Amino acid sequence: MVLGELINLKTQNNWLHDLSQPIASGYGELPGHPSTILESFQFHETHGRNNASLTMSIHVGTHVDAPYHFYTDGKTIDRVAPEIFCGQAVIVDLVDKVKNDYAITVVDVKDSLVNIGVTNLEGWRLILHTGWSKHYNTSRYYSHNPHISMELAHWLVDSKVPMIGLDFPPDGIGDELVVPAPAPVHQILLKGEVCILENLTALDELPERKVELICLPIKLVGASGGPARALARARRG
Repeated sequence: MVLGELINLKTQNNWLHDLSQPIASGYGELPGHPSTILESFQFHETHGRNNASLTMSIHVGTHVDAPYHFYTDGKTIDRVAPEIFCGQAVIVDLVDKVKNDYAITVVDVKDSLVNIGVTNLEGWRLILHTGWSKHYNTSRYYSHNPHISMELAHWLVDSKVPMIGLDFPPDGIGDELVVPAPAPVHQILLKGEVCILENLTALDELPERKVELICLPIKLVGASGGPARALARARRG
């Protein structure tokens, strides 16, 4: 069975759900980044096949940031162990709490984890669900978005979380759009070797808070990140 047939496949015990934003020409672009262009250069009518080229920033769409994104001595995406990207994950639901410019705190996360039954985050991938993905591909996505507080960023490093997944930009008040970007949350997390899985979607469709995350960024040699297909395997009773 091919991967495409597994997406959203439901069985008695589990299913795979796609948490990735689509990649398409002109979709999800950022100011200052190259335009996303997916363009065919061979066609069924003339070549007996279809082939295409893709031009895009590696930091648009659903993607993983590696430490090299902000640190010259940090690991590039091809040097990050695959085990960082795949494994048990816990989803913190903050939809009813977040609002414009909201800085997510340690207390916010801890309160949710207690309800889920997770007391020690070491080895868990943490996914923050705010519902902000509904603004993806609009100017609002990077304007007045909820974001991670610096206190929370330090706590995640101390908690030895291997990767954090988000449906919103990590930093606030348009920091993503400033050049050079201050991006303090990026800097804290990546210095602590916490990889960042950005631009998730459809988190509201998952039936439970503990899932198996399957996330495989493209193995781009020497790169600061890579586009990724992110899937969650959720168990059902």
